[in-house]
Amino acid sequence: MGLKNNSPKLNPPSRNIKNGHFGKHIVYFPSLKNSRQIVCESKLESDFCILLEFDQSIISYHPQPITIRTVVGDTTKRYTPDFLIKRRYQKDLYVEIKPDAQLLTNDYLEHILQARRQFRKRGASFLLIDAKKIRTHHKLNNLRTIYSRIHNTTKLEDDYLQDYLKETLFPCSIKRLVSNPNAPTLNAILKAIFTHKLYMNLDEPISPTSTVDTHHEQ
Repeated sequence: MGLKNNSPKLNPPSRNIKNGHFGKHIVYFPSLKNSRQIVCESKLESDFCILLEFDQSIISYHPQPITIRTVVGDTTKRYTPDFLIKRRYQKDLYVEIKPDAQLLTNDYLEHILQARRQFRKRGASFLLIDAKKIRTHHKLNNLRTIYSRIHNTTKLEDDYLQDYLKETLFPCSIKRLVSNPNAPTLNAILKAIFTHKLYMNLDEPISPTSTVDTHHEQ
């Protein structure tokens, strides 16, 4: 499935991030939920986008959504959160992404706390997230691999897989799913895993012997 121009109506980024600046590495992330490329300022932000794509509670997300002013003592700063996340049945969520939250200065944290108070007054939530919460080892690696292969699957492939699953006994391995001469494509299977139509343990490395099921084990 390619990127279609039916994305949610959202404002453009609050500040221009396409050109980047020192210490920033621009990444263009192909978002299926937003049906467009999302401009990220780091690989860590693009990794976070993969988790947002996988999360069923997320409707859409938008980079650099708003710029506010924070005042701490005699210092006034302009602050732009990294993302605005639209969620089902929950408040909007503003997110700041940092490599390591423990390395942030007290002055910066004071400005972040003030920003959070301003967002709460707007009826939204705010979260500071660092790499430890995003890069959860095997799960993120698996989702990266799966996401890279699902963009060009067709509706015919998806429909064929759904019919094929009705005739298949579960749980079973990925290898067994694709071993039949009339088996669905591997990309269609991976897309079904990413969209929660099939389930597997993503906390272990994905392989041909990985077990998949139509029900999610709690």
